[in-house]
Amino acid sequence: MVEAFKFQIVRGDELTGALSNELAAVFSSSYGKWSVDVPPPRKPGGQIRMKADVYRRWYARSEYRFALCRTEEGRLIGQAVYIELSTSRGKIAFVVQLVVDEGHRHQGIATSLLHSIWGFSDYYAWGIVTSSSCTIEALEGATFRRGVPARIAQDADFLRTELFSKIEFLKSAAWTLSDEVSYIDTQFFTDRTHVISGRSNVPARYGALPSGQEWLSVIFRDQSPTQLDSFAGVIARSSQIVADAYRRMPQSSQPWSRKAKDEIDTILSFAYRACGYHCCKQLLRRKRINC
Repeated sequence: MVEAFKFQIVRGDELTGALSNELAAVFSSSYGKWSVDVPPPRKPGGQIRMKADVYRRWYARSEYRFALCRTEEGRLIGQAVYIELSTSRGKIAFVVQLVVDEGHRHQGIATSLLHSIWGFSDYYAWGIVTSSSCTIEALEGATFRRGVPARIAQDADFLRTELFSKIEFLKSAAWTLSDEVSYIDTQFFTDRTHVISGRSNVPARYGALPSGQEWLSVIFRDQSPTQLDSFAGVIARSSQIVADAYRRMPQSSQPWSRKAKDEIDTILSFAYRACGYHCCKQLLRRKRINC
């Protein structure tokens, strides 16, 4: 039996202490370990951890969002922290953190989390910074497009001015960006032994990653969709994401749902005239509707 998951988006200015603790726990248990090059006081091979107050200090703002994946029982098993900005060229969603619980990997959760952020949107661009080839592949799977360093380089000035100037740890970071490579010096010394798949072509496409740096991948709307392997899985998960979102909405306050009663009555009336089913007639009589 395939395990069912629930997806949710929480605004940064709605971040609670309880959710901060959950986010910190998942990150600290599953993000990864420090590399042999990490400077003191951190220890090579030690678990990379993040405190709950870091989430509140950095991301408890209206432009940030948290995309969450939970089990049916409510346990948090995946999270994507991202900034959503309106720019001179349209909206951009940029992911600054993506973590999936170690026990739930290779189930499409990362791709589904990213797709829950933007769906089939008309954003100008979607991006991520990461040292994990799997995370790059999740971004490409969610957008159905492949990152191209040369295309990123075309928009370098725009990205620096309108996106990275708004992200604290990327404001002054040095880039290495050309037609062949795309990475950024975040001074984040992660052990990449288990996050660069031997079958992945990400290093060949984005450049071999120096220690302490992370790949920068930005996908643009004007790129033609070519990565369609994940399409069926994304479609299957999309209906679940939409259903979850509708269940959480306060329906009575939604402008588009104010006429729901009239719409339902009209549908029932049409159904009875079309099929004459007794069940439809009973419903109509109970609601005192004339056909």
